[in-house]
Amino acid sequence: MKTRKISALAASLGITAALFTAVPMSASADGYVAVNGGDVSFDKYLVMDKDATTPNVSFTYTIAPGEAKAATATTQAISAGPAGAKFKHVDGDSVTVSGTGDTTAKVSFVPTDSAVLDEAASAQKTIGFKDSTPGNEKFATKAITIDLSGVTFTEPGLYRYVITETANTYGGLVSDPNPNRYLDVYVVNKEGTENELEIRASVFQIDDSQPSYIQAITTGDKKSTGFTNSYNTKDLTIEKTVSGNQSSKNKYFAFTVKLVNPTGTDKITINNDDRFSVTGTLDRTVSSVTDSTKYTAETIETANKVTYVTFAEIAAGKIFYLKGGQNVIINGIPEGLGYEIVEAEEEYKPTITVSGDTKNTTEGDIATLAQGIDTISDKKLEADATVKYTNFLGGSIPTGILSTVAGSLGIVAIGITGIAGGMLYLKKKKSEEQ
Repeated sequence: MKTRKISALAASLGITAALFTAVPMSASADGYVAVNGGDVSFDKYLVMDKDATTPNVSFTYTIAPGEAKAATATTQAISAGPAGAKFKHVDGDSVTVSGTGDTTAKVSFVPTDSAVLDEAASAQKTIGFKDSTPGNEKFATKAITIDLSGVTFTEPGLYRYVITETANTYGGLVSDPNPNRYLDVYVVNKEGTENELEIRASVFQIDDSQPSYIQAITTGDKKSTGFTNSYNTKDLTIEKTVSGNQSSKNKYFAFTVKLVNPTGTDKITINNDDRFSVTGTLDRTVSSVTDSTKYTAETIETANKVTYVTFAEIAAGKIFYLKGGQNVIINGIPEGLGYEIVEAEEEYKPTITVSGDTKNTTEGDIATLAQGIDTISDKKLEADATVKYTNFLGGSIPTGILSTVAGSLGIVAIGITGIAGGMLYLKKKKSEEQ
């Protein structure tokens, strides 16, 4: 799996080239006029396949003073951030804050949250994509704001806070490889004054290294604009093919599709309201059906005319109707779920083949499972899978007993010609005798 990373530039998070001068300075007066901080925001990125739907998942963060580090010959000293840093709730956002001093925050995603293709990602955002091809993924974003207005800085220097993301075990979710981000606040002497301070910049970085005196953390892999989590999902395709000299291309077949959450230690966390988009070539509008179909047009249209199904719906069994040459695709199934597909019994004889994910993790090869001729299942979907049902109806046509229509007409024509010729012969002979 390849990883693409959009490199952050110095402009994001209010970081400017002034950082290069943001080094500890000595006081030029007996005391300083204290300065308080302001708001600083970082992002939460949720990366997923382009056809997946954003899950109902929440992420929790804590903020605390970072570790103080002494200066070296080449690196700046770091002071632990003063008390008072907290998360801020902004009206209209999805962030809730709790805990003593609001040092804990939770940001939540829901299926209706908008997401944009990876191609639209700003070059100033550090988003980790797992696919190297642009256009194959999309991402949803949430902003979390840190409020430093209650923090008092009394001396120039570099002050550090650590923001930690709590591990998340939601189904299909892959956590950021680094659960911590470090917020460095640069407090410097205000130019043109003797005893005033100002906050020159605030910057996030991915590790707790110390900036050098001549190079602040403004570029490269250490710079960060937030946390990235990937939502790993798979697609399940059901295809219908008919064959045989008596098969009907107009006949609809019924399939019941279930997504199954394993039991025991393999069970994943998932919300009943999580959605899976439904695509494919199945008929969404059905005005009428032929006698070969035993279901009504209204029943078929109602079942097929969906753009998504919830986990609760498909866990209970969702019916789709397909004709020969059609398919239905369930997109964005979180890694860890299994599936079961049952085709309603017909006079056609079905044959099932599977491509893509062809292994059942607990019971061996899917094709050898004794599940009946109409049923296929997999305990755990580990890759995109295509399940193809080929239904046959036909038989041999007897020969040597019945003639074809064309052949019968030929025999009749020969007979008529023979009778006519015989009558002419008799008439001519009778005339000669007279």
